[in-house]
Amino acid sequence: MYKSLIPVLNPDDVDELTSSDAVIDIRAGTGGDEACLFAGEIMAGYESIAKAGGDGGKSWDIEVLSISKTDLGGVKEASLAISSRGGGGSGGYGFESFDNVSSDDGDTPSEEEMAEKLLQQLGPYGFFQYESGVHRVQRVPVNDNKLQTSAVSVAVLPSIPENQVANALPPTELKIDTMRASGAGGQHV
Repeated sequence: MYKSLIPVLNPDDVDELTSSDAVIDIRAGTGGDEACLFAGEIMAGYESIAKAGGDGGKSWDIEVLSISKTDLGGVKEASLAISSRGGGGSGGYGFESFDNVSSDDGDTPSEEEMAEKLLQQLGPYGFFQYESGVHRVQRVPVNDNKLQTSAVSVAVLPSIPENQVANALPPTELKIDTMRASGAGGQHV
């Protein structure tokens, strides 16, 4: 399994994978109430994984930024912030280098050992980043006898620290124009 992950784990992204917190956006798609129930199940699954700290073994902090529930207990849309400040992964403070990793025979660590160490140090964004996309389920609802297909979209974004937000888009790069239009009859078209 680890060998299949090595091409995916780009060493240039190690800092982002191990230290970035995550913002997860979950939205019910096609399927009506059944899709909302599925979105609720996905959200509960992500919360339980975060409480377990992914593979790091320590709990991550979870903050529900917004949620819109249905009468049946499903979720129309929800946004979660998962932070490693509470533990798990590398604790949100970067990557511990491979210098301390040694193989059983004391030589240079193998790719498998390095990949295993990186997997243990993944932060919330590194752990959840591949959950982004559309999730589909087909099941027979309790109150029906035909197969129902439902979809949920999930977006996982790295959380940007406050000190980097100002640098993300410098004010010198912005051009703000205000224009007004008017037409006959005061319709302002």
